[in-house]
Amino acid sequence: MKKPPPVPSDLFESLLGLIHPLVIYSENKEYPYWGVGTAFTAEWRGHIYLISAKHIWVNQKTNPQHIRVFLRTSGLEIKFDREAIMKDDFEPSQDLLVMRVHPENVDSLSNNGLNWIDIGYTIDDDARDEDKSYCVFGYPDSHRSYDYDEKQFSASLGVLFGKRIIPQIENLESLKITTTDNKCLRGYSGSPVFRYANGQMEFSGMVITGSGASGVINYIPAQFIAELLYDVDNLERGEVVFPPEF
Repeated sequence: MKKPPPVPSDLFESLLGLIHPLVIYSENKEYPYWGVGTAFTAEWRGHIYLISAKHIWVNQKTNPQHIRVFLRTSGLEIKFDREAIMKDDFEPSQDLLVMRVHPENVDSLSNNGLNWIDIGYTIDDDARDEDKSYCVFGYPDSHRSYDYDEKQFSASLGVLFGKRIIPQIENLESLKITTTDNKCLRGYSGSPVFRYANGQMEFSGMVITGSGASGVINYIPAQFIAELLYDVDNLERGEVVFPPEF
């Protein structure tokens, strides 16, 4: 198994290496980049995958081939050689886009700041659900800008904190945001959700929808994402493997 690179002492730098603002490429030379959305990188059976929400590119009337991801730590572009898109447009838990980072580029990208998470890692504690704390890291629309004169774009990482509540949408999990900076949730789609405790973070899922007015976000559970990665990897290898158990 390919091991993740050492986590930098600066947690923020580490997060910049694994949570990425999605950018859409346009063939218009005057306005080459635009769009909103977040993605993150995760390791699965020796490969590194970019994971995000399918509706990001569907709603912006583009396709995955026009998605661009640049490392926030170095500016290098991440290249992909495979993609998997769920076909069910009516099931929120299937709102997933997975793109494999080109294996030949992983070492170079890692040396220039790329980081990734182990989505199967769990925190070993006995906290009750109502006592568990969660955070969401992403790139809201209010935290990014495009300078078309200079042909540059900028984005800063945002964070939300919350507590789990009764699921508001079937097959999804829900959080009630406890921070006050939750008026603009546009752009958080595709953001990873983490549970944190005892100085550790456990991947819990990925945001696909939310409301700034209600302060509620809904996310696909980690289990669903792990099952998709199993399917993607098995198709690539031509193997039949039972899905993971969490």
